[in-house]
Amino acid sequence: MSDAFASTEETITEAFKTHVNKEEGDIGEQLFNFFLAGAIHEKSKLMSTLKFIAHDVVAPSIHRLRETIFDKFPYMGVNQSWEVQYFVDDEEVTFFLWLLLRCL
Repeated sequence: MSDAFASTEETITEAFKTHVNKEEGDIGEQLFNFFLAGAIHEKSKLMSTLKFIAHDVVAPSIHRLRETIFDKFPYMGVNQSWEVQYFVDDEEVTFFLWLLLRCL
């Protein structure tokens, strides 16, 4: 099955090299700019997969917080304050999610 919105490997690699550099600034901002550059089309299968993974990890954690502590400690998430770290080994993928919350 082909992806009509797929980019070539060369296009993606060149955009990545242009926007992401370990030596300069915040890696999150660099990746954000890489995605904004459009080397990976918004409707491509790769972008859909990346969005799914991000949502699949964050949404259940947010939902659990809402169910367990919101009644006693109402909070609001601070914009652009969450971070997810993934750890991959031969047997499993684990992650840690950090959120910055503000009490209401």
